[in-house]
Amino acid sequence: MDLADTPWWSRSHAAVERFLKDAPFGIGVLDTDLKFVWTNGAMDRMSGVPLADRIGRSVEDVLPRLAPGLLADELRRVLSTGEARGLFEYRGYVPADPDRMHAFSATALRLEDSDGRVLGVCYTGVDITERRRTKERMDLLTDSGKLIGTTLDLRHTGRRPPDDGPGGGRSPRGCAAQ
Repeated sequence: MDLADTPWWSRSHAAVERFLKDAPFGIGVLDTDLKFVWTNGAMDRMSGVPLADRIGRSVEDVLPRLAPGLLADELRRVLSTGEARGLFEYRGYVPADPDRMHAFSATALRLEDSDGRVLGVCYTGVDITERRRTKERMDLLTDSGKLIGTTLDLRHTGRRPPDDGPGGGRSPRGCAAQ
């Protein structure tokens, strides 16, 4: 659908502006040097870094503990190839919550003007920390259930060799006990 054909496009850009500003997911726009030019409120709240502290700065400068290099590498790739990047995940720490690792799901696309000139890149992000933690806990419970066995007979379960079952005697999924 051509947006110019929608009834609201020719009258006002208010709907687009509201979508960009009020979207429940973070939106960031960077120039061709991958320096921030704009973010919406959700992006600012998720990270704890307001737009005024981002303008003209790179992702690595603004969020040095957030997946160092990975996010910037993805944005560089999208900028250079023009190929949009759907749903990729990255983890790290943000100023809004500096002591707790967060997981984010993002997408990115290159921005071009009507003549095809590259203007920069836009990315969207959603904090999926709680969803990721819930999944990891469920995986741990599943793996633990496999390690323990299907019997409630503690004498039988206790006699199993430590390397029997998934994980080879290690904590499920190779995780250290926390």
